[in-house]
Amino acid sequence: MTPAARSGPLVPLRVQHRAGALAGAALTVSLASGLDAPRQARALVASACAQARLRAGLADLAVLLTSEAVTNAVVHAGGWARTTVLTSADGVAVEVEDASAARPVTHPDRPAHLPGGRGVALIDACSSAWGFEDLPDRPGKVVWFELRSEAGQGEDHGRHVAQAHPGPLRG
Repeated sequence: MTPAARSGPLVPLRVQHRAGALAGAALTVSLASGLDAPRQARALVASACAQARLRAGLADLAVLLTSEAVTNAVVHAGGWARTTVLTSADGVAVEVEDASAARPVTHPDRPAHLPGGRGVALIDACSSAWGFEDLPDRPGKVVWFELRSEAGQGEDHGRHVAQAHPGPLRG
């Protein structure tokens, strides 16, 4: 994954976390497959955002998008998932790792009265940046997103999607 250029220290979690630039600021929880996994991930992200004293609206959005990403992992990957959250003064980044190599897709033509099928579209519409990458050592992928605080947006004030996967795939 090659992230788009951006200002400020908050970059996609895979890059930032592996580089150790915010050592000690990342929290990870492994989730068992099942209906309880999204709740556990929401609790992790809410706690991390509260500890970082991020504004409530940003924290609420991080919790919502985490719930969508983890629900996708549980429903479509059918196995374990791991959620990592990284907070900084500039915002929050979340990654959800699962055992499915299937790429995230949006369903733009899905009738509004049908449930489901909107998680990736929400992540795409609401995040400052998002992307996904295949796991290098086993089947699976990581879906990540970041939300930047207004103060942490820098001069670009824009969204960035990882260049390796330039946007949601249309299903």
